[in-house]
Amino acid sequence: MPTVAQTLGRAFAAWGCRYVFGLPGGETLDLMEGLRQEGLEFILTRHETAAAIMAATVGDLTGAPGLCLSTLGPGATNMVTGVAQALLDRSPLVAMSAQIPAARQSILTHQMLDLGALYRPVTKWTAEVNAANAARTARKALHLTCDGRRGPVHLAIPSDVARQEAVTEPVPFPSGPPATLAPAAFPDLGAVRELISAARHPVLIVGTGALDAPAAALRFAEWLGCPVYDLPKAKGSFPEDHPQFVGTLEMAGAQTLFAQLRAADLILAFGADPVEYDHWWDFPAKVITFDSQPNTLHHTPSHADVVGPLAEAVAALTDGTTRTAADTAALRTELEAALASEAVPRRLHPRQVIAALRAALPRESILATDTGAHKMAAGQLWHTSTPRTYLLSNGLSTMGYAIPAAIAARLARPEQPVTALVGDGGFMMSVAELETAARLGLRLLVVVMDDGALGSIRLNQRRRGYPSQGVAFGRPDYPSLARALGGQGWEVDAPADLPRILGEACAAPGVAVVAARIDGDAYRL
Repeated sequence: MPTVAQTLGRAFAAWGCRYVFGLPGGETLDLMEGLRQEGLEFILTRHETAAAIMAATVGDLTGAPGLCLSTLGPGATNMVTGVAQALLDRSPLVAMSAQIPAARQSILTHQMLDLGALYRPVTKWTAEVNAANAARTARKALHLTCDGRRGPVHLAIPSDVARQEAVTEPVPFPSGPPATLAPAAFPDLGAVRELISAARHPVLIVGTGALDAPAAALRFAEWLGCPVYDLPKAKGSFPEDHPQFVGTLEMAGAQTLFAQLRAADLILAFGADPVEYDHWWDFPAKVITFDSQPNTLHHTPSHADVVGPLAEAVAALTDGTTRTAADTAALRTELEAALASEAVPRRLHPRQVIAALRAALPRESILATDTGAHKMAAGQLWHTSTPRTYLLSNGLSTMGYAIPAAIAARLARPEQPVTALVGDGGFMMSVAELETAARLGLRLLVVVMDDGALGSIRLNQRRRGYPSQGVAFGRPDYPSLARALGGQGWEVDAPADLPRILGEACAAPGVAVVAARIDGDAYRL
């Protein structure tokens, strides 16, 4: 008879899961062994938040739910931020944490927390596993994390339960994801066609739903012939070198792009998840939403909703023709002017670093960017035409994301170069994971935007006329840090040196850290 741990492992493996990220504790040993026996590889991280981010990123890139594991008490509390990131960034994730033995939960207080209450606000579902429910609970968790808007589920596993024999199901449950049925035909789209035909200045917003339907996004845009904008996590789902593309919403230059949207008379939101919008919707145009999920959040006041598979919706709506493409050159020029800095930087301009990095890396490279002022700049300046090659935490916008996400991307897609672009604040939050990357023998480039401060907070203080406080910190010796954690390191503060140093770092065999001494005052948010 399989144990509870083995039963969980078999269910996970049947869905294509390969890795479990986390930190062990005495209470997790039986669970870890059972998962190992079912072919799952445990990846030791330096912090539980990083473990959850890694697992969520693997879920994003492979489609199979990511798995992370913590011990009880502080291990479980440490993991919460990474799980919350998966919730608001729509990542398929099964988060497991150990718990006090089931028979003693009513009498023990040491490290005893109500894990269901802790995780319920940041998951789609949380449950405690036992010998009788292990198989059903695992399969329900796997289905829920991938169903509808993807997100995390949480399983608490008491330490005395993992090694118990699981109760045999009287009727075997199917293994792996269920077969997908053919989508139902779309209803009459006459009203949608009328709205589109009547529009004189339509625009298309491409969101994360298009990551699974990039060909449909391109076909729809060329049929419409209108200006195209994307949302940050959707970058690459519509080719950003396409002549109809203008820019990325919610990143640097946002107010300029919002002004352009206010001039539109019809906005077509294509797979645009409301969690990506930071700006309050105040656009007067009529709106049509296209999404696989109903528009129940009502962030966007839509005049028509087309709900179902996006590729099927485009096939049902379009007629094979294309329209004369709108001239978007003036719109892009307007955005470029808004991004330009009048100040002469004392050191490297952030734009110079991003441009040099883009030139140094192959087009199919994956970039994971952290949260901070550099994220706003990169979101607008880093162009990609390949889905899921631009990774960021945008729904939660958590600092410390980029390095764990880049490590996970390297494991999930070992054939693609991977770079983490991180501010100096976020770097120090996750620097220990460089040892994880080095221990795993991963080739990884990390570029630190070093201005000695929390740049976006400092800029907002100045905008409000406040004195700068609580945002500046010391500048460590980044190359020495990199070497101490098993990698190599460089510093650069002159534009002329950027190509050479980035070239050396890109050619390095393991973990390579480049600290770019930028002028933070040159940021334009």
